[in-house]
Amino acid sequence: MKEEEEEWVIGTTSGQRLEKVFGTKHCQILRVPFRNEKGMVRKWISRFELWPYLETYTEDVAHELAKELQGKPDLIIGNYSDGNSTASLLAHKFGVT
Repeated sequence: MKEEEEEWVIGTTSGQRLEKVFGTKHCQILRVPFRNEKGMVRKWISRFELWPYLETYTEDVAHELAKELQGKPDLIIGNYSDGNSTASLLAHKFGVT
């Protein structure tokens, strides 16, 4: 792990790419970072500042989901306006609800 990543994950599990959800059988969190033309965005981003990242993020999530699932998801759910926008783009891309 790079030194600048270590600060972000001390005392948390936020540095894990894939994390099992406690108390579930078949549920995991897949973390996909925001990135821009310079690479991964390492600083915290306010929910009001993340809109410019969502299209690239959606493409990255689609790639990571397809790789992880070795296929496509059955259902995509978003939360709040940014999550709903991303979920809508992903659902359209995968051809699912």
